[in-house]
Amino acid sequence: MKARVYLNLGSRLGDRPLAEVVAMLSSRGVHVEDARVVHDPSVMRSLVTKATLERAEAVVIGGGDGTVSLAADIVAGSASNLGVLPLGTGNALARDLGIPLALEAACDVVAKGRALGIDVGRIGAHVFVNVASIGVTTDIVRSLDKGEKRRLGRLAYVSAILRSLRSVRPFHAVLTLDGERHEFESILVVVGVGRTHAGPFAVARDASPTDGKGHVYAVQGRSPWKLATLGIGLALGRHTDLYDVFAASATQIKLETEPGRTVTLDGEPSLRTPVEIEVIPRGLHVFVP
Repeated sequence: MKARVYLNLGSRLGDRPLAEVVAMLSSRGVHVEDARVVHDPSVMRSLVTKATLERAEAVVIGGGDGTVSLAADIVAGSASNLGVLPLGTGNALARDLGIPLALEAACDVVAKGRALGIDVGRIGAHVFVNVASIGVTTDIVRSLDKGEKRRLGRLAYVSAILRSLRSVRPFHAVLTLDGERHEFESILVVVGVGRTHAGPFAVARDASPTDGKGHVYAVQGRSPWKLATLGIGLALGRHTDLYDVFAASATQIKLETEPGRTVTLDGEPSLRTPVEIEVIPRGLHVFVP
């Protein structure tokens, strides 16, 4: 197999030497046509775009969720397969698909695994592979300290959550799911096309990256302390059963808010409401074990 390999130095573990990664892949029979360490997201986008236009067999990305999502945005719908080397903090897509977090084992998946078609969400020209969210999650992302992420890993999210509680801003939400309208006050709306989010927590009990659905849940009400109840529900895998949590699934999803809110895609603040999400079944092919 021929592959282009791009590592993001901005990710928490992205300082692994490029030569080491290339050697791991080459020893497993992968012919590396191009390999680079990339600091700038615009350069990463340019390289991945070029690879897909040239119908590269595999585009292997080393980085965190933001870097993987950027590459997936381009690779989705192309003739190329995506390889994931999880070098970030959350590594949501890797965890969803059972891709090992150890670098050597992840290289094994690229070299010996199979290409699986997984669902993606599309908002206009933007693609996401894990979740789109509105509300307190955006505040959490903005509160994350890069130094803490490098030192503490996933524990950095705890500190960010505590900081964000002081700035929770409720909003009026209107969700239109496959033509059916739902309206309420909220502090958080999540739409997932994968299995988990925020670490190990399932978006919904029956969520799967290949079920062709977007799974939606929203915290109804204005109190930030509802997040404490939500956290317990998430830990138990029962959050969609809570009386103040709205939950549903759909393939066409429109999100409107008053006032307008930032939409975070795969951990990156990206767009503003209103947005319309279309679930594309098996729209991206990724190497899995």
